[in-house]
Amino acid sequence: MPPGKRQPIPTTAMGSFCSYEDNLVELETGQSITSANMQQNLVEHFSRWAKTVGHYGLLVLEVHSMAPEFVSKYLDEAENLHFDAYQAFSRQNLMEAHAFVRGAAEAGLFPIIATAKRYPQTLSFTRITLNHFEKRAYIIRCANIDDLDLLLILEQHCWPKPLRASRQQISKRILQYPDGQLVIEQSGRIIGVVYSQRINDIELIHRCNINQIESHHQDEGTILQLITLNILPEMQHQGLGDQLLEFILHCAALTNGIENIIGVTRCRDFVKQNTLKIENYITQRSENGFLTDPTLSFHEQHGAGIKSVVPGYRPTDMDNEGYGVLIEYPLRKKTEQT
Repeated sequence: MPPGKRQPIPTTAMGSFCSYEDNLVELETGQSITSANMQQNLVEHFSRWAKTVGHYGLLVLEVHSMAPEFVSKYLDEAENLHFDAYQAFSRQNLMEAHAFVRGAAEAGLFPIIATAKRYPQTLSFTRITLNHFEKRAYIIRCANIDDLDLLLILEQHCWPKPLRASRQQISKRILQYPDGQLVIEQSGRIIGVVYSQRINDIELIHRCNINQIESHHQDEGTILQLITLNILPEMQHQGLGDQLLEFILHCAALTNGIENIIGVTRCRDFVKQNTLKIENYITQRSENGFLTDPTLSFHEQHGAGIKSVVPGYRPTDMDNEGYGVLIEYPLRKKTEQT
């Protein structure tokens, strides 16, 4: 390349990114292709691209499939019924938008969220995405049961003993909603995790506590509840918690059926003062306008609104008198910028 000439960004055309060569046996024999095989093949496909991606990244305009219930609900608007069919006939099986982005992340490619686009922007489903992927020094993937011992070690490093999730709790999260449990892995080592689930009623947050919450997961729940985000303390200076949070918020924005994102967090420094009630403490701001509590400020800087306190949500959290703090993230804010 001549000196001074800008290296072009590799691009791929809409609808032709994934041919899924490894699934030809199933296609030719008429067998159904399992979702696990589809996802793994996508990861392998992205992994081959990752080897060639340079400084300027990879720009992908991709069309996506939708689950049958959403095709039926948006039959006239989405055009998926016929589009999915003829893409499949040409051996280009489509993926749902959130699964597509997750497949890239497992290969170490991540969308630059500030420039990511989804279409249509005014309806509650994702038909097409435009992503500028960049290569990073870690991957994000779904947690699995084989990770349990390492995830328990994370709990030990990140939480005081009374607040740690048990093996049974973590196992239940993984088994009942594998798509919502994401680990961040660097050089083959798990260094962080975010847990989530789907629920249908925000009010149940006020009727149960952290030890009961997994029992309220619903596969088709319209609300994504962020449960916990853990990053190894020695890795927190790298901003990996910010990136893991941004990634799960982005995936939620691309997931058909999710209409709201909430969490119940805790205050880090409430225990360091003894003059304010927690209802007043959560609204306190510094001279520069930021919330004074670092944990609440972290969430607000990522777009969350601080809604209310939740009495008894963490009964063993003596530093916060058992209170949790309900936060709410705007859905699809990151992907609807024009």
